[in-house]
Amino acid sequence: MGISVVICCYNSSQRLPETLRHLANQQVQDIEWEIVLVDNASTDDTASVAEKIWQGNKNVAPLKIVSETTPGLSYARDAGIKNAAYDIIIFCDDDNWLSPQYVQTGHDIMSSDATIGICGAVGEAAFEQAQPDWFEKYKLVFACGEQAAYEGPLGIDVMAVYGAGMIVRRSIYDTLREQNYTFILTGRKGNKVIAGEDYELAILSRALGYKLYYSKSLTFKHYMPAGRMQWKYLVRTVHGSALGSAVLFIYADKLRYLLTGNSKYKVSWIKDIAKAVYGAFLIKIDRPRDLQIVWARLSGSVYSVFTNISNYPEYGQKIKRLYELKHKGV
Repeated sequence: MGISVVICCYNSSQRLPETLRHLANQQVQDIEWEIVLVDNASTDDTASVAEKIWQGNKNVAPLKIVSETTPGLSYARDAGIKNAAYDIIIFCDDDNWLSPQYVQTGHDIMSSDATIGICGAVGEAAFEQAQPDWFEKYKLVFACGEQAAYEGPLGIDVMAVYGAGMIVRRSIYDTLREQNYTFILTGRKGNKVIAGEDYELAILSRALGYKLYYSKSLTFKHYMPAGRMQWKYLVRTVHGSALGSAVLFIYADKLRYLLTGNSKYKVSWIKDIAKAVYGAFLIKIDRPRDLQIVWARLSGSVYSVFTNISNYPEYGQKIKRLYELKHKGV
């Protein structure tokens, strides 16, 4: 059994050198591994830069470069997985610097239990310039910081983990493909900030009977360029994440209801409006500008619910059908 590191890239030529340097420094023993780099409609020299950098590291692991012309992170990941040689996949973003034991540790965790479908890690910010005074409060927006209070299999109190550094089984994608499942949340498209595809994948994997796992031993640096460390970018990212709220509300509650039979998890768009309002106002207002974050989250999530009211029955059935594949043999 081996492991494939999938790097999805859009105009990544400036970020790749450090990311690939950390991959070249991986301390791997007695397992086969590879790097699959997906050039997702880049307009720069991402592919040629990666190939040139890796020429001196050919003995570390093979590098495979794949082109995916349809913009969107989900499309890029799908292309990477289709071209991966192994069942265990590490999603390494083009700005993720994996710790030296990452590949080995990730392989060991996933190999220890075939029912672990997804494993989350701990990202730590690496700033190009000084850390903004607001970053610590909102670091989870940038896939940094601890994702749960405990390690190991996660209960239904934690339904997903962020995608940066995520480890996933290809068999999950194979099953979804066999079922003709199409991701609703397609992720980042070029410079457009959209999010939620990682959470969608995590909930789908749980519906298929896999465990969601979290390890604090898996660590990586997440590079934060100065252009991203702007308040306006934070607001835009929060809003983009909130636009996927309805899908995640439906999926999470429907799955919780199927798992527990507890009526409090019954899906309702009215309940989800209340959930959107409540979630937005959980944000602590330390400064007046925090109200912009409250509004970005509130407006995005409420809009998401209202525009998806007609989709509630369909989305509920989508997750139910996947659940029944495992639990009822349908």
